[in-house]
Amino acid sequence: MAELRGRRYVLETTDLNGMVVRFTKIAFDKHKDKHPDLKDPTFMPARIVRALQTPHLIMPNYSDKYSVCYYYQEFGGPFCRFTKVVVDISNHDMRTGSDVYYIKTAFRPDNIKEHKYKLKPIYHDGTKLS
Repeated sequence: MAELRGRRYVLETTDLNGMVVRFTKIAFDKHKDKHPDLKDPTFMPARIVRALQTPHLIMPNYSDKYSVCYYYQEFGGPFCRFTKVVVDISNHDMRTGSDVYYIKTAFRPDNIKEHKYKLKPIYHDGTKLS
């Protein structure tokens, strides 16, 4: 866990565009029981970092216009699973003048929920998603 300017983070990395992305201990603790994948050492941090840096798809969040969902398809076919990382993109660090994204939560769903709401992708790497 990193200590940055008096705040505690369980993860700090960058996304595919080089934006700093942080997962605070407060957000992690809030979601770790609802999404047990967060307690899995094979999921956190490796799969989260991979989803942020090499996503197959980035979708707007269906319920929050200030968040986006990064998806990394782990495997396809009848056993399709994704790593989904929900990221708040509305933060601006007044001290440094830079934008910082914060992870709200992450987990492994078996579908892309935003398709149900007919949202258009923000980014797609060209792969066929199941």
